[in-house]
Amino acid sequence: MMQLADNCAFGASGSFPGATSNRAGDMAADTAGRVPWRPLASIVAVVLGVLLVFEVRDYVIDPQHFPVQNVDVLGTLDYADRGNIQSVIVPFVSLGFYGLDIDAVRDAVEATPWVASAHVSRVWPGRITVEVDEHEPMARWNDNAFISKRLDVFEPSQLDMNNPGYDEWRQMFSDLPQLYGGDGRHDVVVDDYRRYSGALAPIGLAIVVLEEDERQSQTLRLSNGVSLELGYENQEQRLARFVDVAPRLFDGLDAATARRTGIDMRYSNGFTVSGARPGERLGVNEQGKSGQSAGQSGEHSEEAR
Repeated sequence: MMQLADNCAFGASGSFPGATSNRAGDMAADTAGRVPWRPLASIVAVVLGVLLVFEVRDYVIDPQHFPVQNVDVLGTLDYADRGNIQSVIVPFVSLGFYGLDIDAVRDAVEATPWVASAHVSRVWPGRITVEVDEHEPMARWNDNAFISKRLDVFEPSQLDMNNPGYDEWRQMFSDLPQLYGGDGRHDVVVDDYRRYSGALAPIGLAIVVLEEDERQSQTLRLSNGVSLELGYENQEQRLARFVDVAPRLFDGLDAATARRTGIDMRYSNGFTVSGARPGERLGVNEQGKSGQSAGQSGEHSEEAR
């Protein structure tokens, strides 16, 4: 009797340990035999969704289902060739309305001459519109380029010297100022041109040519034909001195004489005038202060630079 009582003490609920172990094992076996339908259904749904997306995508980008029907090039074009722009777009049209790469079309159009920027968009059901913004040249740059009002340097094919219409195109823009300078210096030269133009405007002169050499020394050709040397330092101060004496210097100066006249302002307290023939004296001759007559040199205390 004592032995039976000792055995009964193993079950906390009064049942035999062996019976509990068998019931847990049956439940585990039943669970292991079940298929996890809910997670599996979720996975299947995701896979089917992805496949559907690809099927729809392939259908949509198929040019036979959604072809490009029209291409419109919009914008006021004074210099760019509208037909040339359309021909650049043609290779992309075969990709269809949705297969066409908008960014690639934009890049191709912006690479054509005279195009500053382009905006490409789709218009349902099959129209592609290309809005073109053209470069507006504000100056000629070196021998075969322009500087736009946005300060972009661009080289239109029309300014290629091998182009049959080269001379005609050069003449078309002959009224623009001609600027010269090194690579990457165009924005600096433009800034100088604008400041110098503002200083010269009150005396009725304009800059026709501004040339900056490899030492960044600057020479101006003015609207009256005179050549003006400013050098590579203190250009604004030198120009201010020139503006101060120019009204007297050019008083009565005829155009033929002006075209032969060069003025060198690269001195500390004077300037030189050269190029005029003897007897064609210029208006100012204030010894040691402002300048000298043709063929003479102003007094100076430093080397011209």
